[in-house]
Formats: sequence, C-alpha cells, structure tokens
Amino acid sequence: MNTIAINEFAAEYRVKYSNGKTEWFPCRVVGVHVPDAWSEGQFIIITEDDEGITYAGTANAIKRS
Repeated sequence: MNTIAINEFAAEYRVKYSNGKTEWFPCRVVGVHVPDAWSEGQFIIITEDDEGITYAGTANAIKRS
C-alpha cells in the first residue's frame, strides 16, 4: 500500500448515479493512494458539507477547478 502526499489543490470530484447522470462537486486534493500493484490509484480528497464539517475520502476521477 502506497499513499503519496502532494501539494494541495482545488478540484471537483465526479459522482456517477445509477440512472447515468454525472455530477461534479468541489473538493481539495491532498494525495494519491495506490493500495497494491494490481489496483488503479485513487485521489485522496477533502470535502466540506453545508454545515462546514470536513470529510476525507477518495475519488476515481477529479478535474482541477
């Protein structure tokens, strides 16, 4: 398992719904995580909800904002 910290930057992460719709939401990208040699890497992101609470998570696709 490898996690690499990067210089943080503003971005948007993709959410794909079962009906085929795609939405992009704001986040901050803080790293990249690759669980093993056979897996695709994911971006480590920080998101904030409407009440100002922050959450850490991962995303498969991001775009810089």
